Amino acid sequence: MKQKKILVISHEASLSGAPILLLSVLKKLKQERKNFSIDILLLRAGQLYEDFAKISDNKIIVATYYNQSFSFINRNFKKFQATFFPKSETKEEQIEKITGRLFLNNYDLVYANTAETFIWTIPFYKRNIPTIVAIHELAFGVESSYSKEFIFENFSNVSTIIAGSKAVADNLIKRYNVDENKIKVIHSFVDEKIKIQKDKTVLKKRAQHK
Repeated sequence: MKQKKILVISHEASLSGAPILLLSVLKKLKQERKNFSIDILLLRAGQLYEDFAKISDNKIIVATYYNQSFSFINRNFKKFQATFFPKSETKEEQIEKITGRLFLNNYDLVYANTAETFIWTIPFYKRNIPTIVAIHELAFGVESSYSKEFIFENFSNVSTIIAGSKAVADNLIKRYNVDENKIKVIHSFVDEKIKIQKDKTVLKKRAQHK
């Protein structure tokens, strides 16, 4: 059986609800199913970076912000920045460049975790690659990332939307006219503890600053 390729996009690797939930789900998938590979694209780094790195088969960071305390990211940041984020590029140009390279991996599915990452899935959808976007946010959260006009024009450019609650689904349908047939309600919860992976150098530095 041919191995399936999945690209997972997270807005960051912070110790907040959506990244923790995503990490929990990915760990379970890796344990239960072996017939696919996972690549992870992080829009920003964070405390859970190394945990995500252990799960992904190819590590990719798009770092618009990075934490000075993470030595692994510091060593590689200039390389990532030079490769993916030349100063003269707009956000749209950056997305086009990065997704253009990722097309070469021939993904079978793209999964985006939160409304902020939705814009990164559009180029894949337009190439007939199935996309899933998990949306946990209500109107304020969604519109903090996009204008209302953008939402009306583009939220049809997705295969499936996973709504974190019925309230989220109702908001998408009533406020933005999203096709209800594209929406599945799956309530978000995490049933395990997350152990943060950190190297000894980072831990020593943290201890010295206390």
